[in-house]
Amino acid sequence: MQAIPDGTYEAESYMDDDGVRLGQPIPIRVRVIVEGDQMTVDLTDVSRQVAGYFNSGQDCTAASRVIAGPRIYDDLLSNLVPAVESLKVGAPEDEGTEMGPVVSAEQLERVTGF
Repeated sequence: MQAIPDGTYEAESYMDDDGVRLGQPIPIRVRVIVEGDQMTVDLTDVSRQVAGYFNSGQDCTAASRVIAGPRIYDDLLSNLVPAVESLKVGAPEDEGTEMGPVVSAEQLERVTGF
């Protein structure tokens, strides 16, 4: 940490697709803010599919926890909750779908338990 100068660092890349809209690249954006001995990783601009809702939570890429320090907790929640609530769940062939269904009732029970 000590070798990294204070400042804001940003990066962007793309994931091939989200498994629902095949062939449509999904942006991955991250911002890291370094202030002294504090580092904040800001994922508020990351696509919702990348933020843990990729493949409907049915594989090892699904984030089941977010750890946020007290300085960013309220901002994170105010950005994350509306983003998750606005996800469009539906049939993969529908243009507006951002997250498809789970494959079975058993899988639904499993991912709901996280």
